[in-house]
Amino acid sequence: MSKTPSVFLLLGPERGEKEAFIQTLLQSIRTQTKENPEVHKLYSFERSIHDALSILRNGSLFTRSKVVFYEGVESLKRKEELEPLVQYIRAPAPDGVLILLSNRPSVEKKLQDALPESQKKIFWELFDHQKKQWIQNFFQRENISISLEGIELLLELVENNTRDLRQVCQQLADFFREKGTILPEDIEQFLYHSKQETAFTLFERVLEARLDASLEILHKLLLEGEMQAVGILISLTYQLRTLRDYLRLRKENYGAQEACAKLRILGKRTQKTYAMGEKNYSLDQAERMVALCADFDEHLRAYRSDYHPLLLELLLYGLIQKKGKNPLAVE
Repeated sequence: MSKTPSVFLLLGPERGEKEAFIQTLLQSIRTQTKENPEVHKLYSFERSIHDALSILRNGSLFTRSKVVFYEGVESLKRKEELEPLVQYIRAPAPDGVLILLSNRPSVEKKLQDALPESQKKIFWELFDHQKKQWIQNFFQRENISISLEGIELLLELVENNTRDLRQVCQQLADFFREKGTILPEDIEQFLYHSKQETAFTLFERVLEARLDASLEILHKLLLEGEMQAVGILISLTYQLRTLRDYLRLRKENYGAQEACAKLRILGKRTQKTYAMGEKNYSLDQAERMVALCADFDEHLRAYRSDYHPLLLELLLYGLIQKKGKNPLAVE
């Protein structure tokens, strides 16, 4: 069996396929070394690339192999960051594997050019027809049927990458296994009425303009480890964009049902949620809210994870109390 390459650059927004690739890679290393590798996970907003390279160059006392994940490699732009990394790629540690990660489809050209094509991979988001087929195949394997309307509702509510789809689909399969079939109303019942708090119930409280309830759900999600801060922000952004588009259509004199049909907002409970959003927020405010999420995405990537709960609390305050105005801005 050939030795695993020492450096990989894994890019793109499709987290499910990316994680599957990583698991295959780790299994290959275990097969080659007959043991589990020593694994380190570093984030660009917390540790420098020099830290990652230092870990790889220092030998391990307990294992014969070492894997270092470095998330947020798109932030490496300065010469003093890129040159040591390129030099390492040319002469890597013999017992280490460096996995460079980014949700974006490209990074600095100097870094991309330093690696052969076989060690670079972009994981693109699936096309709509591929997502529908993915969900259909998942439930077929679970011996559960799901209606086309149910599939479309899932794609409306869940961030469109296979990691998050797999998590929600598995929860639905476990919940409705005895029934053996899943309809749109079942999905709404699970996502909005089960005791488990989700990004969907958080979004519902935001559109209701209930700050205390929103903060309570946020704290529960973070405390129970159901979602990481970045995942919560991505989900909120995705749904707030739909709110913005809904309000834009309503301003263009579309009826509520027409707007929902055009945007494929299918579930009755979901339609009521967006109607509530229309009562509490204007189109201009919704546009500011989407922009504010983009600002806070940068903040989450720039600051250590210790600060993420506080940043999300500030985001919710900015969304609900300030109607999309940045709470960090000096007025």
